[in-house]
Amino acid sequence: MIEKKQKLWAVVDENREHHLTLLKQLVHRSQASEAAIQQFVAEKVSKLRCEVDVIRYDPRALPTKGEFADPNTVAPGDRTSVVGRLRGVEEARRLMLFAQGDTMPATQIDRWQHPPFEGTIEN
Repeated sequence: MIEKKQKLWAVVDENREHHLTLLKQLVHRSQASEAAIQQFVAEKVSKLRCEVDVIRYDPRALPTKGEFADPNTVAPGDRTSVVGRLRGVEEARRLMLFAQGDTMPATQIDRWQHPPFEGTIEN
């Protein structure tokens, strides 16, 4: 198992610049909207030859659990979730990745050390 983890980290390290570029692109798109992020994710997942489902829903219509969210704090309007599926062998292990795509407005930008939507990397 340790050898597999080492191989995985080696691949991550080899592709570091690619991953950082992708992260910067996501940060930049968050300036536009959550929908822009979801569209970008759908395009990237599709290029990986995954089946892509784009699901529109009203989060206020979903049942909530105490630890999840207060339904009174959920903003009105439809939201989008992107699901990518790469079919494989039924007996194989599966991996699911989930990322929260919502955004918060950047305020007091004049007080930021770096522009908030450029994805500046420091140190």
